[in-house]
Amino acid sequence: MVTSTALALPDYVKKLVAPAMNTKMYDHPATQANLKTLETYDYQIISPKESLLACGDHGKGALADLNTILERIKETLDEQTL
Repeated sequence: MVTSTALALPDYVKKLVAPAMNTKMYDHPATQANLKTLETYDYQIISPKESLLACGDHGKGALADLNTILERIKETLDEQTL
């Protein structure tokens, strides 16, 4: 449903993505290719952080800090209202 909604949005609407997953999933070539594809469609990627993951591993893939996400949202909204 999220994908369908995002596809229906006009091109001028800024879109942010904050991926979070296991390090092996994040580093997988298919995931990296998909993130690059999203960037070609002007999606802004908020990179995950390195931390303890839900699976118990430590590595890159944890959701970015909420303050980081909120700041990027604020910056994006400020850009759109100018």
